[in-house]
Amino acid sequence: MKTILISLVIMICYVYNMQAQNAQSFLKVNNTMVSVYKDSLTDVCIHTIMNDTLFEHYYEMTLLEQSKYRFYVRIRCVSQYNSPQLYGWVDKSYCGVYIYSGKDGMWRLYSSPDKKLPYILLPNEKTKIIEVLAFEGRWLLLKIECAGKIHKGWILDYCSSIYSSCT
Repeated sequence: MKTILISLVIMICYVYNMQAQNAQSFLKVNNTMVSVYKDSLTDVCIHTIMNDTLFEHYYEMTLLEQSKYRFYVRIRCVSQYNSPQLYGWVDKSYCGVYIYSGKDGMWRLYSSPDKKLPYILLPNEKTKIIEVLAFEGRWLLLKIECAGKIHKGWILDYCSSIYSSCT
């Protein structure tokens, strides 16, 4: 009984911790230098990063703040565990994710970041990188083209791993 109680407490703490995390993304372009800016308004570049397919250096980003055109991010090179973490502003157009499909093979897009609200179902046409428009907590606002039509909505079921679509 004591073991079950301890396991339950650990599981609750894990779920709570996962819900409290910020949204994740990855650098969605390869072999192109991307500027990391000092602030959200100016073009003062403080770092450059690049997904390098030759040496397999890839970057993931934790989204911390947002402005109209940029995200303030914590950047980590996922292929080099000992590389330093960088902080700065990155243009939103460089941030991407993959979307999970439910057991029914459908994507669920919500009108607001709340699972209690109604959603639309979109068929998972193929694995593709989707651009991140905004975030709230772990929720991401995405623009998805599906069957020749543009859909915009919030999603919680996404994959921020550049190495796989987490399927």
